[in-house]
Amino acid sequence: MEDLIAPLINRTTEQMAAVHESQRALESELDRLLAQLSHYVNTTEPLALRSTVVKLADTQKRLVGVNKVLKTVQERLNRILVDIAGKQLQRAIRE
Repeated sequence: MEDLIAPLINRTTEQMAAVHESQRALESELDRLLAQLSHYVNTTEPLALRSTVVKLADTQKRLVGVNKVLKTVQERLNRILVDIAGKQLQRAIRE
């Protein structure tokens, strides 16, 4: 059973890492965009962009939350993988 689960966990862990990296890049881009738009709003006072900046700031906060959840899930998957590897090693030693 563990032989079937371990590859799935490995693949899921790799995919989670890729998603996490993508989320970090998105977070960085949102930070950059938010800084530029905030500067623009503060210097030109366009009322139409204020709601957009507020929405971007809210999106940024939610993205940070998603990244934290992804990191937690990835850490849990890594612990499961280590546990499975340890059990496989113990089984191999017994044989």
